[in-house]
This record gives sequence, structure tokens and C-alpha cells, in this order.
Amino acid sequence: MPGKKLNKTKKLLFLFILFSWQVQAQNKIVAYLPNWLDYNVMASNINYAKLTHLNIAFENPDAAGNLSFNPVNDKIIELAHAKKVKVLVSVGGGAISSDPSRYAVYFNLISDAQRAAFVNKIAAYLTAHNLDGIDVDLEGPSINNDYGKFIADLSNVLKPQGKLVTAALAHTNGGDAVPSSVFPYFDFVNIMAYDETGPWAPARPGQHASMEFARACLDNWIGRGLPKEKAVLGVPFYGYGFNADFNQGIGFAEIISRFPGTENQDQVGNTIYYNGIETIKAKANYVAKEQYGGIMIWQVAQDAPGNSSLLDIIYQALNKVTSVPEIGSEAVNINIYPNPTKLPSAGYLAFPASTNKLKIDIRDLKGGSVYDKTFKNRKHLERIELPSLAPGMYIIRIKADSRSYSNKYLIE
Repeated sequence: MPGKKLNKTKKLLFLFILFSWQVQAQNKIVAYLPNWLDYNVMASNINYAKLTHLNIAFENPDAAGNLSFNPVNDKIIELAHAKKVKVLVSVGGGAISSDPSRYAVYFNLISDAQRAAFVNKIAAYLTAHNLDGIDVDLEGPSINNDYGKFIADLSNVLKPQGKLVTAALAHTNGGDAVPSSVFPYFDFVNIMAYDETGPWAPARPGQHASMEFARACLDNWIGRGLPKEKAVLGVPFYGYGFNADFNQGIGFAEIISRFPGTENQDQVGNTIYYNGIETIKAKANYVAKEQYGGIMIWQVAQDAPGNSSLLDIIYQALNKVTSVPEIGSEAVNINIYPNPTKLPSAGYLAFPASTNKLKIDIRDLKGGSVYDKTFKNRKHLERIELPSLAPGMYIIRIKADSRSYSNKYLIE
């Protein structure tokens, strides 16, 4: 009957939209880039194509609420936007949170008397510098009773303008003072699941960002009511040294340069503790499996090049292929290979010998059709070359006779 057919179509369309939304919601890769680095050098060294969000860290206000801005930020913003990466300004930071005179400035600006004016200045700043939102990185003692009202007011002013409001929080460093009533105002929260120990605790050497600590951090925030899709797990691209190798922090690239062949380890020397490839992969796989919001990186400039890149590991894990059988349909034995497809190589699709009619529908993440073709009378094992497409993530929907199937298709 026409009504039943329309109902089935609506269900399939709903599933397709839901699946597309899940791909976007679960695959955030958020990178912090400290602005004490030489952005003139760093701008061309960032793999923007493997990020979804980039946080410029940090710009902070003067006593009047005017945020600082380094003109070299413009180059980062331009290059990131060219790859459709959202760029946020991150305010606060560890230095602010450890200096009472500096977080006193925030306390005044987010007070009831000053907050509205400060929020309006932030909104104007984001517009003036073509930024996509604000990331609030107030930690420890710099979180006071006005924090929740500040976030709520930011959201109420910025969301109608299409801007994002995020935060970096650690329940071990002031995060417990953040009321759960503020969670609806965040687009997502970058959970700082690192620094469990460090140079400030020389008598307590060990891993500062273990897998167990990552799970505990996620459990804490989810237990307090933060939706899973808003929970972005923070991972470190650095380590800390104790004893003979004591240091204040050392980047992953420097670690494996000093100690060749240690990219898959988590500790080296006497003794530097860090997250190597296998631990980063385990965390990214856990985030993908449990459908958390994604992965956050502090900080991307510490990554290693080539096959040792931790960013590449995260990207591959969060974009791995998973199939979704459609409602009322039997799964189809489809093989898309290679997936990801690395240009200039072609991708192929193989399907069962019993298939008579095959329809291939490929869409981008905005739902736009990029390929739609039907093949008939294919009653033998077949291989079809997939179309050449621009790098990116796509949703491929296959209908083989009466059976339907959806999948992610990644082109690099």
C-alpha cells in the first residue's frame, strides 16, 4: 500500500539522518595550539584536515574586559577555515588559574555587575576576528560561584549568533565546583584526563594519563549528568620526567627523537611517562566504541611526524568503518576497500553473487548527494570502482535487491 511504502521511506530517511548526525556528533577531534609558539612556523605544519576544532590558547582580558589578540592568529584562522575546521578562542589557562591577581580580574568581569558587558565584548570579539566560538579554560581556584551564570549568559548571547560555547574542565582541578545545571549551555566539554601527577609531585612518579584515569574522568562527568555526546576525552601529546630524567614536561615528538623506537611505549629512561601510540589508540577506540563526543589534544604542536603521528592514530580510530543495517532489512555482505581510500588510489565495492539490482547512494555529511547510480542484472560476484571524490567523510548507502545497508566511507 502507498501509506506503508511512505512510512518505510520515512523510517529509512530517519535512520540515514540519524546515522549522519552520529558520525558528526561522535567524531570531534579538538586540538589546542598555544599562542606562545611561533604561529608563523606552526601555521603550515598543522594537519587541519584531521581536525574538527582548533582552540587558540590563550587570549585573556584586561581589567576592562578587552581580550588580547595576536595578529598572527589570522593566518591560523584562515588556513583552518579553508579545511572547514572551526576555530575557537580559549580563555583562561593554567597560568591564570595559578595567579590570584589574574583570576581576580575574571572574578570582577563575571560578577553580576560586570558580566553582561563582558559577554557582549566577547561576542563582538568573536565576530571581529571571524572566530567560531569560545572555550572557557578556567581551572582550580579560578572557578567561583559566578562561573555557572557566566556560561549561561555566554550561551544565551552567542548561540543565537551561531557561535559555540565549550569548556576545558578537570574534576581533579576545580571541576567539581561547576554546577551540573550548566551542562545544557555547553556544546561540549573537553575533559582534561591528564596531569594526575607531575613535576609538582616529585615524590609521586608514575603515569599521569593512564587508561584507567581516562575512564574514571569520563565516568565522573557522565555520572554528574553530562551527556555522552558532549564528553570529549582529553589526551596528552606530552609526558613528564621523574628522578634522573626530571623535567617540567616534554613533547611526544621530542621523546621519540631522544629515544628512537619508543613510540609504542608509555615510559622510557629514568623515567619519562607519556602516552605512546598503543595507549592513544586504545583511548580513541574506547571513545568510538562507547560513543563519547570525541578526543581533545593538548597540544597538537607536540605531535610526531609520519607514521608516529598520534593525530593520525586518533583520526583513524574515530573514523573507522562501522556498518548500520537499516530498519526491517537484512545486512548485506558488502566489502568497501580500501577504507579509508588514500588518493590517488581508487575505492572499490564488492557485493554478493546473488545480487540482481544494486543501488549506490553516496552523500556528504550535510546530506548532499554526490553520487547516485543503479546497476542491474549483476548476477555474479562483482567489483565496482567507486567515483573519485574530494577528501572527506561520506555516508554510502547500498540497496541490494530488497536489502539495505549504510556505512561510512573515508577518502584521504
